[in-house]
Amino acid sequence: MEKYSYIGITTNNLKDISVGFNDYEIIYIGGASGSGKSSLAFDTIASISENEYGSLTSDNKVSVKFKIKEYSTVLVPATLKQLNFNVNPRSIIMTYFGLFPHISSILSICTGIPADSFSLNGQERCRYCNGIGYVDKIDEKLIVDPDRPIINGPFKCWNSSYSDFFSQLLHLFCTDNGINENKRFYDLSQAEREMLLRSKGNIKYTIQYKAGGRTRSKTSVYIGPILGLELQKKDMFGLNAEKYSKPCLCPMCQGSRLSHDIGMINILKGVTVNDFFTAHLDDVEKIVKKIPIEKASAYSRDLILRFINACKQLNISYLSLSRAIGTLSGGELQRLRMVQLILGRLTNLLVILDEPTSSLDPREADAVIKIIKQLSKNNTIIVVDHNDKLRRIAHRSYFLGPKSGINGGYLIDESEYKASQKKSKPKIPSLSGRKIKVQLFSDYIKYGDPLVITENALNGICGRSGIGKTTILRDILPYQMEGYKYITQKPIKAGRNSTVASFSDILDSVKAFYARKTRADKKLFSLAQDGACPKCQGKGCILIGDYYDEQLYIDCEYCEGTGYSTKTLSLKVDGMNIYEFLDQNIDTIIQNGISISKKFDSTIRLLASLGLGHLVLNQKTNTLSGGENQRLKLSQALGESSTKIYGLDEPSKGLGRSEMISLIQVIYDNIERQGKTFIVSEHNPEFLELCSCVNELVSDKNIVRIQSKV
Repeated sequence: MEKYSYIGITTNNLKDISVGFNDYEIIYIGGASGSGKSSLAFDTIASISENEYGSLTSDNKVSVKFKIKEYSTVLVPATLKQLNFNVNPRSIIMTYFGLFPHISSILSICTGIPADSFSLNGQERCRYCNGIGYVDKIDEKLIVDPDRPIINGPFKCWNSSYSDFFSQLLHLFCTDNGINENKRFYDLSQAEREMLLRSKGNIKYTIQYKAGGRTRSKTSVYIGPILGLELQKKDMFGLNAEKYSKPCLCPMCQGSRLSHDIGMINILKGVTVNDFFTAHLDDVEKIVKKIPIEKASAYSRDLILRFINACKQLNISYLSLSRAIGTLSGGELQRLRMVQLILGRLTNLLVILDEPTSSLDPREADAVIKIIKQLSKNNTIIVVDHNDKLRRIAHRSYFLGPKSGINGGYLIDESEYKASQKKSKPKIPSLSGRKIKVQLFSDYIKYGDPLVITENALNGICGRSGIGKTTILRDILPYQMEGYKYITQKPIKAGRNSTVASFSDILDSVKAFYARKTRADKKLFSLAQDGACPKCQGKGCILIGDYYDEQLYIDCEYCEGTGYSTKTLSLKVDGMNIYEFLDQNIDTIIQNGISISKKFDSTIRLLASLGLGHLVLNQKTNTLSGGENQRLKLSQALGESSTKIYGLDEPSKGLGRSEMISLIQVIYDNIERQGKTFIVSEHNPEFLELCSCVNELVSDKNIVRIQSKV
């Protein structure tokens, strides 16, 4: 019998299942997306351990998520999800992981100045950026429309109400300076681009122009858009400069966060404090090894080298000591926390890992698997993943299914799971779109080649983690490609009461349907109007107080947590009130053949095709996984006529093979029917094989080269 047993689990969609394991085992949990893997690993096993451990200290309240008949003894938990909600710009790697006292001590011995002089919050912090390491800077990529010729006005920050004035002013300035107005901005010479963006003309022009239905007159010299924003010329630039700015490396400290006087002190010949703080950990290791033993505490020196060595094993030694935690991906932070476990003194923890090999190329995934085996010598490991190599090293495996949502939550055989994942690959459409070369510029990464994007195609971008894929999708393409939208797995920004139905913009269709069928006022089906419970005002819960900084709620007894008034709940269509209808998952609604409206019907079918059929329409968006967030956002974006190009970051993360194939099929359907273009950052080899073309990023002597494949 297993030492740790969990019997009769009914958390979320789990169907009275029982599991167990012993000390120092690796337990693999697999299954389809939405089948209940996280409900078992995190919401039950981890939650039980956190509740037991947290109840021992009065200041560590843990909310109970699990539903279970009984369980045996438990282990102290260490849950490592691929999430990063840290937004503190002062939280950096060397402070977050407790390295700063050791680093400042060594630097003090090497330089002869007090250790507290290296404090990033102290008197010697960089005053230009106030110790943050970056400053907001007006960015031309946010200002320039790359596809518009000069004659059509390529600058987005010019007040659109005075477009006639600006077009005339620009024409006169270009004529006087010999600039070809028929060219696009990035087809001009560098000198011409600088002149248009930053110069102030010498000639005053008197211009008759139309604005607000009236003819007006204004005399002005030409002022470039960047100069105008810097000078805060609000009569010409009606929008705030912040809209056209982005964080850039501080020009004074180069990201070290220290004052110039401290940052430029030599630690060794040719190596400054700034160099030490901003260099990749690979280079920091070389510097530390060169420091004479007598100038460094043996313990501190050894700790720093062991930290770097563990980072090298996990392929994250491209990070720097001053890298802000908030800028790390969820996977990078997860691997750094694994480094903590490797170096820590605690043993026999229950380490629970969420998708540790996702977002990694195959070689990096193999390194993580090796570390997991190493950790299991002194700890018990539970891994939620889709990687078959992980399953093969596990001491025991549990698979959940057979499908998602209410149709999942059962323990199934591995063979049954594998059978469910068999699905024919979609046919890759022939390429017909034009090729676009995008020049890549970044403060942090030096790209040696342009990115080649094929229109009306699925473009893959691959390469090791940290090489610059997300930088391209998030920081470069939005300002280089018109009609582009970047869609991540980050949580949806919406209110506490946001649901799948409201975010998908189909809740109004349901309200109208119930109003029509019951012949009642539509307001009776709105939680913001007459349909709200008078006790909780439509929230479904009552705030009962605060526990430290956490607000505590209980379900409203008056409406039993529905949020609706008694009268609204009495109005039914086909035996269901509106709450009962919204409390169904998407697959069930489709299977029952319920038709609400053209928009509703097409939306839920799209959601199902994206692998979201297990979601309940009433489900709060703040409970969704990263992959569910991304696909829900994608479903919305696909209906936007203004969006022509989609940038997706790791869309196969958290998906089984069957769900991944379904997602790719939706992408190709939109390419063929709507002429859309998709640019996807991926590590999954099978996903990349099904792309129309692939750009592989390869590091070559601190320069990122791009190899295009079709």
